[in-house]
Amino acid sequence: MLKHPDVTRGRIDLFFRTELEGQFIVDREPLSIAINEESAPDQAKAEKGTFRPVEKGFQYGPAYRTVWFRVKGKIPARMKGKRIAIMPEVGGERTVWREGSPVFGIDDMHPYFDWPESWGMKIDLTIEATTRNPQHRVHLKELPREELVETVTGAEVVVVDEDLLAFAFDFDFAKHLLAGLEKND
Repeated sequence: MLKHPDVTRGRIDLFFRTELEGQFIVDREPLSIAINEESAPDQAKAEKGTFRPVEKGFQYGPAYRTVWFRVKGKIPARMKGKRIAIMPEVGGERTVWREGSPVFGIDDMHPYFDWPESWGMKIDLTIEATTRNPQHRVHLKELPREELVETVTGAEVVVVDEDLLAFAFDFDFAKHLLAGLEKND
């Protein structure tokens, strides 16, 4: 490594965060979002409830509450034949339901899921979201609870550049491998 390993590691991390991370999303199209705040044990009962439209910035809570979202739209013709994914950034720990069964899990570390081509060009998803508790502490006294703990930041259908995504995974692995080496190695 170079004379100043901490500086080199910092530059590598900065490159990943500013130039590489998230750049594998090469096309985006917004989707509509609606929420059903009524309690429901499954997709069928949730879909019988009342959904109302929400926009980016909508907040909900409190902690440990389950709500349901409906995300709708169409995959634009320009995206056909490419690797398509759905990014339902509606907050909370999310489960995507299809035909009465949970099919995908979504969270902050896994913000999207691949859209199977066999599902067609029309998007109509039911998503169960459970709010988290940001005031939770493992070894300290829990902070006072907030009423609104989750925020909708949007929902999109996106195109993923597979080569750039693979490079990002490889780069991130190498970055973590480098972090495990002795500074003078």
